[in-house]
Amino acid sequence: MITKGKMGTSSKYSRRSIQTIAERIAAALNYSEAADIKTVVQRIGGKVKTVDFWNEENEGDGSLVVASNGLFEIKIPAHTNADRDNFTIAHELGHYFLHYQIAGVATRSHNVFQANRYGSGRKEWEANWFAAAFLMPENRFREVFGKYGPNFTKIAQHFKVSESAARVRAKALGLIDGQTRI
Repeated sequence: MITKGKMGTSSKYSRRSIQTIAERIAAALNYSEAADIKTVVQRIGGKVKTVDFWNEENEGDGSLVVASNGLFEIKIPAHTNADRDNFTIAHELGHYFLHYQIAGVATRSHNVFQANRYGSGRKEWEANWFAAAFLMPENRFREVFGKYGPNFTKIAQHFKVSESAARVRAKALGLIDGQTRI
């Protein structure tokens, strides 16, 4: 019998450290804004599954499920668009690397590891910080922002993320203040 293990504690890394980890992992996986993130997931033993979370039967609410053999599945909602899905996938990769691989769960557990779809708190912040840096590395984001200015439609299209994600990244990097609206 396989028991389900919930995500443990947060990594306790600083935002800066998590961003560095995410950028290094993206580089090691040859991910850039021109790549398909689903292909990257497949290369490391995962798969992405589109799920109707509103009508799903008996599959639980896990957005990331890592089997006892280390293979994993990321579930994305059927009702969202590709740009939002990219951030969701990168967010779940954040859980996979920060809260499963780096945290050592992979080496000490034979249980299923699961990150739930709905959560809040430090672990979720960490996964969001990871996703933003994975998809929009700081130096590259600054270059693109320099090219387009605060035109978040173009920046978002460039990185294949939502305008909201691009705006939050610009704010986190100090490129705009919280009041900037374009």
